[in-house]
Amino acid sequence: MSEKYTFPLVRDGKTLGMLHWQEGSDQISGDAAAVAAFEEAIKRAIASNYRGSYPPPGLIIINARPAHMKEIISVLDFGRFAIPDCFADHTAAARAKRARENRRRDFFDRMGARWVY
Repeated sequence: MSEKYTFPLVRDGKTLGMLHWQEGSDQISGDAAAVAAFEEAIKRAIASNYRGSYPPPGLIIINARPAHMKEIISVLDFGRFAIPDCFADHTAAARAKRARENRRRDFFDRMGARWVY
């Protein structure tokens, strides 16, 4: 079953309202002001074929209504909205940070195995 998300839509520190979205669906519901602002961001992102910040092979191009988490995050980014906590661990920046930490940990694990204390 698809994950359901309820989150505040925030821009410039101002909460526009709550949004409801389910993974796999392109339907957004919630408070009227939040839905209107997010729908406008979706329209503008589609019109510009916005390329999200995910690097290849996960490159996201918004050319249709968002139905998956990376697409929702990309529209949030495009619209200059704050990334809600429920998506924070799934942003391109968070994934890059985890990859750097894993590479660093792997490097020191390999180096530690070579040195005798």
